[in-house]
Amino acid sequence: MSRRNYSASSNYSIIPLRRSISAHQPYGKTHSSSFYSVIFHDEVIHVTVAKKADHVDQWISRIRRVHCRCPHCELLVGLDTEWHASFVRGEDSPVAVLQLCVGQQCLIYELLHTDSIPASLHEFLADPRHTFYGVGVKDDVRKLYNHQGLRVTNTVDLNELITRFTNLEDGSRYGRPMGLKRMALTVLGKEMMKPLRVTLSKWGSLNLSFAQVEYAAIDAYVSFQIAAFFTSTVDGKNYN
Repeated sequence: MSRRNYSASSNYSIIPLRRSISAHQPYGKTHSSSFYSVIFHDEVIHVTVAKKADHVDQWISRIRRVHCRCPHCELLVGLDTEWHASFVRGEDSPVAVLQLCVGQQCLIYELLHTDSIPASLHEFLADPRHTFYGVGVKDDVRKLYNHQGLRVTNTVDLNELITRFTNLEDGSRYGRPMGLKRMALTVLGKEMMKPLRVTLSKWGSLNLSFAQVEYAAIDAYVSFQIAAFFTSTVDGKNYN
């Protein structure tokens, strides 16, 4: 990721979002696991959609093998969740889908249809060397703990990260939190498509549609990219 000085007046090129698979079909599939390539602008996101604990184990093992080659490795992870919206006052819907993204590798885990939640996921989320970034991430992890018993140790809200960065430069520029769509355009110069019909769709469905897979993967990927942008700029690290 290129290191740039962040400024509200910076000129960013905006490239229209392109769809990735015209037939809306995964390029590979095993029992209870599918693999997709989702294109966000010119970037390919490799997506694993999983229901079985074994497939979550495999994804985590692959991430550790590629990105954690030393005992004290710190890992940056984009995190997001989806659930079926409830319009009943006081009802707290359980998380239906957990999205994790490291680099261009994204996991979409269908929690409502899993055979079991693997120990590897508990360990991955609780690892003090891992930091999970997202918009409204504290609400995400609260729901994960309350409904699935998944504890996430280290989280950073992307709005807090932006405030930290802009305070280092010339003070806070934003009076209210930004949503991920606006953040992607402002920080990365990339437009996101977030159609309401997908936002409010049935995330607990047994088989997610391609539109849902695309939506979920891009949310987690953009969260990772924004976190990597600020982290590499502030700390001099490279997460590519």
